[in-house]
Amino acid sequence: MEAAALKEEKEKIRIQAKQRRSLADRKRKDPMIAAQVRSLQEYRDAEMIFTYVSFRDEADTTGIMESAWREGKRVACPRVQGREMTFFEVFSWDDFHVGMMGILEPNETAEPVTPRTAKGFMLMPGLAFDRERRRIGYGGGYYDRYLKTWGGTIPTAALAYTEQIWEQLPSEKQDIRPDRIITEEGIIYGSDYNGTACKKGGSQSECDGQHGKKQSTGGGGSFSL
Repeated sequence: MEAAALKEEKEKIRIQAKQRRSLADRKRKDPMIAAQVRSLQEYRDAEMIFTYVSFRDEADTTGIMESAWREGKRVACPRVQGREMTFFEVFSWDDFHVGMMGILEPNETAEPVTPRTAKGFMLMPGLAFDRERRRIGYGGGYYDRYLKTWGGTIPTAALAYTEQIWEQLPSEKQDIRPDRIITEEGIIYGSDYNGTACKKGGSQSECDGQHGKKQSTGGGGSFSL
């Protein structure tokens, strides 16, 4: 697919994904997604949770952040600076201000951190995903650029409602796949996932051939989307 056509197709999917996501029963599904996150070994082992601050009808992260604080984990959230994204450590909701587009961002006094600061686990946002963990975000490329540098040093998960899962999405070589996608019904992994999926930056070309399954972490078996 030509670059212009691919860009147009992604924009169409973004519009559809926002519409589909708005239909999700967030009150019911958000606690289920949070429980899936907390059940993961990567979450339990992490000293620091790197996470977006959920906005509008994104899969909620506020409950996960509060759980992490209660458990004594450190929490870091992103702030956009030009074309780059930096994570800053936050200790409570007092450490935020309303930033770009009304999204909560860490205060200017917050200290920057990286995956080298502490053993981490990253939660990523997105608009649309498929069974091979392809991801379409908001179009800014912030997570793609960040994980191009840090993708080999931190396990990642994208949070989504089942309404956001497509059969197959278009992608480009620079697009970064999360190691897993966490939904209210289960967790989508690559079929050959071995705990180190997409560890060399996680680009599309490096992850080719990893087909997705959705695996329940709540005691059930695995099942296809």
